[in-house]
Amino acid sequence: MQLQEIYTNYFTKYLIKIILISVILILSGFFILKTLKHSESFVYLTILVGLFLITNIVAHFLLINSTKSRPIKFFRVFIIISVIKILVYISVLIIYILSHTFGLKTFLVCFLITYLTFTAFEAIELSIYLKNSSTK
Repeated sequence: MQLQEIYTNYFTKYLIKIILISVILILSGFFILKTLKHSESFVYLTILVGLFLITNIVAHFLLINSTKSRPIKFFRVFIIISVIKILVYISVLIIYILSHTFGLKTFLVCFLITYLTFTAFEAIELSIYLKNSSTK
């Protein structure tokens, strides 16, 4: 199996997993918010999940591609991407806090749960990828 084919297979599996996690987050968030009578916050949850989904897919793609040419570049690229992601997330928080006075607690809880879920998933996937790529 060629190296390019291995990367493609890995990334396809990654996409399926992250989309599945996103769907689970959106569906569980919908039912929880509806039960708590905060269904107006569902729009924000959907936007947050979309934001995290896109940023994590792009970040993961860039990280995987950085290891193709020179595995030593991974750490530098990882730090740069992590800083950019954190700046994007903080910007979203600041914009929401400055533009909305209602539903702030619900938004922050949704943000925290989404952030923790995607961060844990990304850490697990990267550790699996790095472990598998070091054995090849």
